[in-house]
Amino acid sequence: MATSNKMIEDLGNGTKRETNTDAPAFETQYARSEHWGPWHSENVGAGTSATAMPLGGGAAEVNWVAPFDGTIIGIQWSWTAAPTHSLCTVQASVGGTVAGDLVTVSGATTGNASQSTPVAFVAGNSLGAKFTTDGAFTPTTDDLTVWLFVRANP
Repeated sequence: MATSNKMIEDLGNGTKRETNTDAPAFETQYARSEHWGPWHSENVGAGTSATAMPLGGGAAEVNWVAPFDGTIIGIQWSWTAAPTHSLCTVQASVGGTVAGDLVTVSGATTGNASQSTPVAFVAGNSLGAKFTTDGAFTPTTDDLTVWLFVRANP
């Protein structure tokens, strides 16, 4: 059975006009996008390097296993308080290896950033988030939460 796209116009007085368009369905660039996470680390310490964040704040699980092929198109983050006089960066990880843009997440309580080059993954890859802080990072009682914006490949 073939599918046909039609435009139906209401002409008033109960009259309608049908026009076959046979045009493909329109889809925005953000269709099939999802927000995955959160990854959550409590009491982020100073002087860390590519530290894996626990998924949901749990102690053991750090990765989300991708159920489909797709791309990571952005990162969103939230702090319990804005870090001061320090640097913290976050990167997505695919299969335990950092990938994509290094995103600076210090200086504001919340924020988001798109990936200048989307990071590809395939179904079954483990996805995660890792953070790095400089030696002057404060406050060390701050909690960091990260989400990944992912898009399913058609």
